[in-house]
Order: sequence, then structure tokens, then C-alpha cells
Amino acid sequence: MIRNEISKIVKSPYMWGVLLFCILINCGILCFENTEDFSSSQYKKVWQQFLSEEKNLQEEIASSKDKAEKYKQNEMTDKEKLYVRFAKELEAVSTYNDYRQRIQENAKKITLFSTFTEGGFAEKNIEKTAAHFKKMKMVKVDAEPSLGIEKMFSTVTGIVVLFFVLYLGYLLFVRENETGIAKLLYVTRFGKRKLFFAKLAAHIWGTAVAALIFYGCNYVILRERYGVGDLSRSIQSVLAYRSCGSELSVGQFLILSMIILIFIMTTLAIFIDCICILGKRALISIMIFFFCIIGCVLVYVQIPMNSNLNWLKYIDPAYCLNAGDIIGKYVNINILGEPVSYPVVVMAVYFLLLLICMICGMIGFSKMKEESRKSGLFNFAFMKNEKRFLKGHDSLFRYELYKVRKGGRVGMILFLFLIVSCFLSYQSHLIFDDEDEYYYYTYMKQLEGEKTIEKTNFIQRENKRFQSLKKKQQKFMEEDKVEDLMILSEDLRPVHGFEKVVERNNYINKYNLHAYVYEGGYVKLMDFSKGNGILMILGLLLLTFSLCSVFTQDYETGQKMLLQATLLGRKKMAHKKILVSVFIIIISFGIIYLPQFITFYRLYGLVGITEPVGCMGIQSGMEMPIWLWLVLGYVIRLIIMLAYSGFFLFISNKIKSAFVTLTVMSIVIIIIFFVI
Repeated sequence: MIRNEISKIVKSPYMWGVLLFCILINCGILCFENTEDFSSSQYKKVWQQFLSEEKNLQEEIASSKDKAEKYKQNEMTDKEKLYVRFAKELEAVSTYNDYRQRIQENAKKITLFSTFTEGGFAEKNIEKTAAHFKKMKMVKVDAEPSLGIEKMFSTVTGIVVLFFVLYLGYLLFVRENETGIAKLLYVTRFGKRKLFFAKLAAHIWGTAVAALIFYGCNYVILRERYGVGDLSRSIQSVLAYRSCGSELSVGQFLILSMIILIFIMTTLAIFIDCICILGKRALISIMIFFFCIIGCVLVYVQIPMNSNLNWLKYIDPAYCLNAGDIIGKYVNINILGEPVSYPVVVMAVYFLLLLICMICGMIGFSKMKEESRKSGLFNFAFMKNEKRFLKGHDSLFRYELYKVRKGGRVGMILFLFLIVSCFLSYQSHLIFDDEDEYYYYTYMKQLEGEKTIEKTNFIQRENKRFQSLKKKQQKFMEEDKVEDLMILSEDLRPVHGFEKVVERNNYINKYNLHAYVYEGGYVKLMDFSKGNGILMILGLLLLTFSLCSVFTQDYETGQKMLLQATLLGRKKMAHKKILVSVFIIIISFGIIYLPQFITFYRLYGLVGITEPVGCMGIQSGMEMPIWLWLVLGYVIRLIIMLAYSGFFLFISNKIKSAFVTLTVMSIVIIIIFFVI
């Protein structure tokens, strides 16, 4: 039975396509990603020169520091950073014995989780750290390149592997349920239980093989780009893992980290199986997985290291996917006030999660029925209209809309993304950036509207007042009157905001404009860098999830065969599918941008919307009204969404699988997000 489930994976042509795509994505990121300010070739060349010439370590450290200072003065940032990094690696090797001897002092620096109370975790952690390194034998460290080993367990690689593991879960648990084959597999007495464990074993096998393939690619690429050095040297020779508390060689470290990573991936694979059993369909499963990823990222980003909940941060998959840090860094975690070794905590937590997911998955799989066409969160609201939809069978548009709503769960998707859009729109990116911006807005609020002599006189009076206050400030500074300076500083707080008003007034006079308009709100509404990039990515994700079933649903349910039997069935149906897609795109556009516009309107209103764009300090199209400028901005965004939707529908029609389409396009969107 296990062999049969494995053959389902191996014989799936889509699986090989997804695997190849994920490998290319991972290798491409590794080859072209450069988080340092210097190139990999420069780094490798410096190390090759040092190792080939067998230079004295102390002399090379001094020489590297001198070169870094020289390049800093010449503003050659790449070479400066290169030699700073090179000197750090050499210095870490040179001073390792001193580092170990001073471990009692360094223990406080090593402590990452601490609330410094007497007899509390911090004190116990320091004592345990010092005792551990006192018992540990002194290891020999060698000067070899470190970056290749440090980058081996990339978090990006872990995320790509998880997407592939999700696809394996779809093949094993969702695909058969969607096609109706699952009913044939449930007829035996213990069919479901045995089948569940067979699928579980096949999924674990696929996960382990995928992890070995992906991280094997990492090793080959990083060895060529940065070099990995002698694998028999101690792991403490690697700069990032200098604080490792285990006597391991680099080779042993890589093997042990890989074993831990496969164990973590196995646990996450079983968790994904539970998601697939719960979701029953590809779209719902990916939606749940997507929001789980968001939750993990929020936990990782929002919980600080010194928080009482920091243990959640360091068992988070977003952190644990970098398995090198689990073994390579000596860390104790606060568990009920006691310092517990980080690898022990990770293994215990993920083993417990594995058992829970396995039990829940078995129970859910045993009770799982074939996916019903009557299920759905929003279907109750449409039950009364179902007969009307089906009665008008000659209306292909209504029928296609009905299929997308029922099979694609579009209502639920739109509702969930509406919540996310409202949350993002009410964030602070539309509020004032700083105090100066607030005072600038206050002045522009007084000046808004047509330029008059009274407003010009007001600006001149304020300018004279601030000039007088600045003279007083200079006088008080010379006389060292601290209290008077503090009082005067309150009166001078709006000065920088007023300086922007003066600049705007000069600009209006220069170009013979006739009105004052506060541009901050309008610019933030249209500027791509002011949070609008995230909204655009959210819009693309919404289109990805809501449009994926427009074409793929017919292939997966077999309805495509019926459409091909009629003379004009394919042509007419494709036309109606496009109309349904346009309808969904327009609704999606409103869901993404309407909450943001409402927030903008409540904060700033639409003051000066009929004035020329030039009144906001924008020189391109100065005579264009602001309302037309806004309309053009939104039209461009709508065109981008339409263009993406057309490309997505073309891809989904060619791939013919909702899951593969969602996986591929989600990875593409995530890459776009990191690029912008």
C-alpha cells in the first residue's frame, strides 16, 4: 500500500514539473541573492590567496584592517566591507582560546532570553553556560571560509521546500477526494486507517527526498560561490557558529542539522496533511496554509527576544527552518524559569506536535467524506436563489458565476481578503510621518484654497515671528539660559513644518499657480512606496485565489469533455468565463482599494480636488486636475490587475490544475514582494 502511494507521487507529471520549478526558484535565488555588499567571487578570491600563500594570521588581520580603512577613505564600499568581513573571520579564529577562557564574562552576552531578577532565569542561564563550556574540551579552530556554511540552511530554501511538501499533501489527500476516487478506497473495514498511514509514510518519504535534493543543491552552489573549506575542521571555526557548545566537525554539523531539519519538515508535512484533510479542496487547503504562514511570520517579527513569550519565537517554523542555528549556537530557553537547551526544546515541541497532528489527522481522515457540492460558508445565503440560478440554464454567465461561487469558494475568499485589506488600510502609512509633517498639514489647512493677499501676509508674519524666535534662541544659547531655551523650544517646534510652507509658497509664485493644496494625503494615496506596494501584492494574491477555479474547475470535474462535444460550446463558455473573471476583478479592485480611499477621505477629505496637480508640487502634468490625476492612477492599477489576470487565466488554462497554478503563481508573487 505504501509503495502504491509512493508511485502516485513518482508517476505524477505535475509533481516533476513543480519539483523542477521549485528547484529553479531556489537555485536562482541562491545564485543571484547577495545580502553582503561584496560579491561572492571577491570573497572566494581573498580566501584562496590567503590559503595558497600561507600567510601569518596576525599579519593578515592587521593588513586586512588597513585595507578596509583605506577603501573606506576612498569610498569603495564593496572592498571595505569585504576586508572587514575577512578580518572578522580571521580574528575570530585568532582569539577563540581567549574567548573560551573569558566565557564567564561572555555568558551574559550569549544570554538571549533574560529577565534579570535574582535567582531567576538570567542568573541560572549564566551559571549553566559557564559550567557547560568549562566541561567542554578546548577545540582546534582553523582559518577557512565561513559564508558558504552560514548560508547552507537558507530560510528561503525551507519555504520553497514547504510549498513542494504542500503539493505532495495535495496529491495524497486532496486530489482523490476532488475526483471522487476516494469513495472506492473507503469500502474496506480498516481501509481508511491503513490508507492514512500509507499516505503518511509516502508523504514523509517525499519530504525527506525533497529536503535532500534542495539542500544538496544548496551545498553545490555555495561551495562554488563562496567555498566551504575543510569539512573536518571544528564547527567553531565558522564565524556565525563560534558559540557552538558541541564538539563537532563541520561535516558532522551539516549531517546533524540535516537530520533535525528533516524531522522538523516531517512534522510540518503531517501538519500540512491535517490542513488538507480539513480543507478537502485545493483552494481551501492553500488558503489555510497561506494564513498559517502569515501567523508564523507575525510571531517571528512581533515577539521581541526579551519577551516572556520569546520561546514561541524560537520554536516558530520561520526561525527553525534555519536548522544551522539550532545546533550551531549555544542558546538556553526559559521554560518555567529554568534554562533548557534549545535543541532539546525544539525536538520535544516538534515531536509533541507530530503526535498531535498524527492523531488529529487519523481521526479527521477516518471521518472524512467525499467533498459535497452543498458545503460552503456562504452557500446558505444563496440557497433560496439556487433554483433560479439553475433554472436559467440558458444564461451561461449566471451558470459560470454559480460554478465559481460554489466550487471556487469565491465568496469566502473575497470576505477574508476584505478583512485583510481593511486592516492594512487602517495602518499608519496614511497618517503623518512625523511631527514636522503634522505642523505642515496644520498650516496648509489654514491656507487651503485660492491664494489671497491675506494668506500671503499671514506667511510673512509667521516668517518674521520665527526669525525673531531664532534670534532669541541664539541669544539664550550665548547666555546659557537653559530654562528660557526649553520654554522657547516649544514655540519653535512648528518651524520645520513652516519652512515647508515657505517652500511651497515660493513654488506657487514661481509657476504662477493660484491655490494652496496639501499634497501629503494625495501623494500617499498614489505613491507606490507608501504602503501601496503591499496592497498591490495583496490584490494579486486575491486574484490568484479567486480566479484559479474559472478554467481549472472544468478540467478537474471532467466537465471540459462535455463542452468539447458541442459545436460552439468551448467558444461561448470561454467568452462567459472571461466576463465572470472581469466581474471578479472589478469586485477585487474595490475590496483592495476602497477601504484605503475611505481611510484617506476620513483623514484628509477631498480638499482642492478640482485644483491643478501643480498646486501639490508635482511638475508632470501641472495643468491636470487632481481628480483626473487620481482617476488615472486607479485606472493604471486596474490595468495592472487586468493584465495579471489575463496572464494568470492563460497559465491556469494551460496547466489545468488549480493546485499547481496556485503554487506556481504564489511563489512568483512572493518573489515579486521581496524584489520590490
